[in-house]
Amino acid sequence: MSTSLYPRRAALLAIVLTVLLPAVARAAPPSPWAQTAPLAFPVAPAAAAGLPDGGALLAGGTTSFGFPTTVTAAAERFDATTGTWSPAGTMSAARSIATAVGLADGSVLVVGGEDASANALAGAERYDAATNAWSSAGTMATARYGATATLLSDGSVLVAGGVTGVAGTATASAERYDPATNAWSSAGTMTTARQGAVAVRLPDGSVLVAGGTSAGGMSDPTASAERYDPATNGWSSVAPMTTERSGAAATRLADGSVLVVGGLGASLVPSMSAERYDAARNAWTQTGPLAAAAYAGGLVTLRDGSVFTAGGGAAQIYDPASDGWYEVDGAPTASAPILLGDGSVLLAGSQGSLMPLSNALRFTLVTAADVPPLDFGEETVGRAGAVVALPIQDSGAAPLRLSGARIAGPAAGDFSIAYDRCSGTMVGVGRSCLVGVRFAPAAAGARAASLVLDADVPGGTVTTSLSGTGIASSSPPPSAGVVTKVVTKVERPRLPRARCSARSGRHVTCTGLAAKTSRGAAAVRLTRGRTVYATGTIRGGRLTLKVRRKLVAQHYLLTLVKARRHLKIAVA
Repeated sequence: MSTSLYPRRAALLAIVLTVLLPAVARAAPPSPWAQTAPLAFPVAPAAAAGLPDGGALLAGGTTSFGFPTTVTAAAERFDATTGTWSPAGTMSAARSIATAVGLADGSVLVVGGEDASANALAGAERYDAATNAWSSAGTMATARYGATATLLSDGSVLVAGGVTGVAGTATASAERYDPATNAWSSAGTMTTARQGAVAVRLPDGSVLVAGGTSAGGMSDPTASAERYDPATNGWSSVAPMTTERSGAAATRLADGSVLVVGGLGASLVPSMSAERYDAARNAWTQTGPLAAAAYAGGLVTLRDGSVFTAGGGAAQIYDPASDGWYEVDGAPTASAPILLGDGSVLLAGSQGSLMPLSNALRFTLVTAADVPPLDFGEETVGRAGAVVALPIQDSGAAPLRLSGARIAGPAAGDFSIAYDRCSGTMVGVGRSCLVGVRFAPAAAGARAASLVLDADVPGGTVTTSLSGTGIASSSPPPSAGVVTKVVTKVERPRLPRARCSARSGRHVTCTGLAAKTSRGAAAVRLTRGRTVYATGTIRGGRLTLKVRRKLVAQHYLLTLVKARRHLKIAVA
């Protein structure tokens, strides 16, 4: 087969596909996990809360399981600056599976729990971070463990549900603690007895309580939900969740909706689902599926508005904007996360299993982006060249949030963004999104600018260089020469011989390439050094290139843009 591109010129263009190379190697990103000093002793289900100085408190918990079980009254305090633990006094009663909540004055209230004989406790205690001491916070009317505790708008605390007695059943009773009087009062009775539920204060000051189970264990979870009104001190039912769950985690998002994640379902299997409650519509909607099943993990809202959880031994982040979940590198111990003052997250001890642990880890959002520089080569002045897809890859250890793209620099007007598939999205670790850029030189000579992306990385932006050369319009247009015959020979890996032809003046099409070179259609780019010579697509073994500047006898690199895989091409 022969085709004449320019009648006055004749040449033979031979393309040899020689080696399928792996993606360009990049340095491993720093780990988002840092080992802190361990706890003084192993502990499981301890009460945990943040402190005003940016540190954290862990109180009580089980230190050994068996006969007998050992429960501690000791507490420890984490210093976020030094990364060390120190004693935080001793409570008046040893307790495990207690509930802790930070009060408006910076102190921490710890309520209920169970003793070493599995008796539910009615007592409550208060930790003063300034004096590093504990004091009595009165006694509830009902002994309970596994209850919820929610700080109300007026500074009081709502405690609801939980298990009563010795390995007893769940209660529907609720009580309210007033820090000013250090006294408890009734907060009515829920419509459903429940323990292992979630509770979140809504924007109007009421409290949503959802899920849990009426049994002493986690069996027979419920999807029911209800709402507490502090003004009337009463309860009313709201729409049920779409899924039954106990031992889930919940938090309020920036838009006022409530996110409920994971938990145990009817078969006591950790859930892969999450859902959001819209109080204005009294409706629940499922989010995208979790990256990993979650149970007994707790939720922390990070400074960028995303939500972190580490339940079930897998850390993951939820992006409310894209409604998607993204797994974080590393597999931490299943511990309730505590947000520290510097924005990092502390995970200490064990919250999701019966095995006490002294391990403590600190998670810091490590984000980074890899954006290669882009050289468009030569282009005629006043003419817009082809759009080149520039991959923006998450090269960090946590999901990357991108919020905007723009072009800056001395020749910013010569470059334009044809499309932006990155802004407003969250990119998973190791994955990429694309920004299409076009070069249209306004003057002859070297032209340069920068593509700037707003992202949640140190410094707030990611920048890469854009360059190209403008050539006068009187210059002959770039071409592939006259191609009379194009043949491919594959040496390694072993692939079938392909046939290529030139058409439409500046297009080269090859068929017979192995389909495994690309799954579906993929954008490709033919480069040498930093200059782009051709762009096109490959689909099912068919390669189509639009030649943008003259090809000479030389080696080129054919890049599968999105997959970042490469074919080495020799032109003779």
